[in-house]
Amino acid sequence: MPGSGKSTYIDELKEANSDRDYVVLSTDDVLESLGNEQGWDYNQAFKNIPFKKVQAIFNTNFQQAVKDKKDIILDQTNLTVKSRAKKLNKLPEEYRKIAIVFIVTADELERRLNERFAKTGKSVPEFILNNMIRSYIPPSHSEFDEIIEV
Repeated sequence: MPGSGKSTYIDELKEANSDRDYVVLSTDDVLESLGNEQGWDYNQAFKNIPFKKVQAIFNTNFQQAVKDKKDIILDQTNLTVKSRAKKLNKLPEEYRKIAIVFIVTADELERRLNERFAKTGKSVPEFILNNMIRSYIPPSHSEFDEIIEV
């Protein structure tokens, strides 16, 4: 979920493993970068930049990371089997697939999202968050080599 701690966890992982050459891929980062080019904040970029364009850039970056045999971290929600399969199916067999599942209460999630909005102006409409919660399907060992709950 947005605000669950994904990006913070990734920052800590990278710091603790500074010898590793991780490639962090995020559609949010692509969106923010495209928005910055236009002088837009995240919310303006979200409203004005076609998601297909964001996804195309993300996919190109993903394909390059695989080609370069990088350790890839997907900084995304990946809430459904289908959304995860679109990425996992593009990975060669030698990749170890690890899911990190963030266990956060609804109250804590709301607190974090409010805090993020106050700091950055970045918001997730309540109806989108509710749709995300409803669509969530936990990852399974048929998809991943390892599942870690944080």
